[in-house]
Amino acid sequence: MNLAYRDIKHNLLRFVLTNFGLSLLLGIVIMITGVYGGLIDDALKQARPVQTQATRDTTDGGLALVDELDFEDWLATSSEANKLEEQFREQLSDIEPRIGQLFGFACDHNNNPFGPAVLGHAYRGALQVVPVLAKARQVASVTLRDVLTELLAPLYAELLALLPVSQAEVERHKPAVSP
Repeated sequence: MNLAYRDIKHNLLRFVLTNFGLSLLLGIVIMITGVYGGLIDDALKQARPVQTQATRDTTDGGLALVDELDFEDWLATSSEANKLEEQFREQLSDIEPRIGQLFGFACDHNNNPFGPAVLGHAYRGALQVVPVLAKARQVASVTLRDVLTELLAPLYAELLALLPVSQAEVERHKPAVSP
């Protein structure tokens, strides 16, 4: 206190300006902390919260890395997509190299834009924001498979008619010439 008293007595204007500058600096630090905290808070609110439930394996203190409902949805979608891929294996094996050659990427059943896996997982992603029971989501997956079973055959036939034949397909169907 004695130093502050002497500083005030020696040069009052310098003391007032120093306190004003420190007050502004402290105010800016508090403001930036608030803005940064608000940004983090908004980002956390926009992020989809991970909801996990304890399972039999995690009740003894283990850690669940995957939400059980999300995993069941993914498993049901993958199962239905695998059934459809098996059903349309021949058409898909002709379509995928054509798409890959046309658009310049290695197209397979995981990234084929017309494949059952991509369609099914896009459908699952759209359903995730809808608050429905897990059983209803399973029924939706089976219903999607039934609808796609009817609609994929004409779609694949039309794609095969429209897409140019790929070089890989020509070589695969080329008869072996014996000397």
